[in-house]
Amino acid sequence: MNQPITGFHTDSEGDWVAELACGHFQHTRHNPPWTNRPWVVTPEGRTSVLGQTLACRKCDQKAPPDTLVAAASPTLILATERQKMLSGALYDSNDAELVTARARTRSILRTLNTLDPHSDAARYRKALAELLGSESDAFITPPFQCDYGHNLRLGKAVYFNFNCVVLDVAEVTIGDHVLIGPCVQIYTATHPMDAPTRRSGFESARPITIGDDAWIGGSAVICPGVTIGARSVIGAGSVVSRDVPADVFAAGNPCRVVRSLV
Repeated sequence: MNQPITGFHTDSEGDWVAELACGHFQHTRHNPPWTNRPWVVTPEGRTSVLGQTLACRKCDQKAPPDTLVAAASPTLILATERQKMLSGALYDSNDAELVTARARTRSILRTLNTLDPHSDAARYRKALAELLGSESDAFITPPFQCDYGHNLRLGKAVYFNFNCVVLDVAEVTIGDHVLIGPCVQIYTATHPMDAPTRRSGFESARPITIGDDAWIGGSAVICPGVTIGARSVIGAGSVVSRDVPADVFAAGNPCRVVRSLV
């Protein structure tokens, strides 16, 4: 049975998962966000553009009547601009909910950036937990800037040096014991490549993942959609626009693998 797609999620591997109206989930593929055409792969290998329906493999195979939900419309339900933002679709960044969320983040950052993490440890930890939405043992050296804070997923003992910027429009997942050098820029946000669409003010984002024990050198730029493997080292000043595998030293603009570390 074809079911309308009601939302997108990412699994533990960072792959897109479509949530269907019948309550089942299926893995999906995702085009670059500037095309604004997310799509899914059917069992026959065909693609179904966002807003259409998808044949549920589980329902097709088992057809349990109690799990099938009648749907009046095959339309994708993304009720808010925030949901669009997190799904990778084009969204309006001037939406009132998002403007309010960013204003709240800036207020928290004004407090956080005036606190000494050592002499004001209790207040610093409270402000950091408010920023991230949960307690963390991360050490983020002020000043620090980000868009939302609640889209940061930090592992154990993460360290940020001075003057880092994270545009966490999509999720930024950073593993355990990761070192982030001074002035590192992490950008999930991106804009349409064609000028007329870009002029409209709509934008999108792609999640970034940095694996355990990675070290990002000072002034490196991590571009939207990049994954950096565990234990890898990124040279200072690099522009990372493509994925970097685990256990390598990579550097340059564009960033390329220089040598293996194992």
